Amino acid sequence: MKVLIITRHYLDQHLGGPNCSKAFIKAITNIYDDCTLIYPEHHDKHTELSHIVNEKTHLIPCFDKRNKIIKCLDMYRG
Repeated sequence: MKVLIITRHYLDQHLGGPNCSKAFIKAITNIYDDCTLIYPEHHDKHTELSHIVNEKTHLIPCFDKRNKIIKCLDMYRG
């Protein structure tokens, strides 16, 4: 079975949402062998995910290229 996991949390942070996402991702990738993870990534650094996912998991980083003004407007508009 193929599993696609999409998260909106930055997985290098140690807050409630990212920790919950990391626990969910770790559980799912331990259950299923063919997983793909799409996750947000910072432009200036690489997030090390070897402690969260197994080596069979396909990782697809996603970069947010919007500037801060557009991000604020998008948050206001929903």
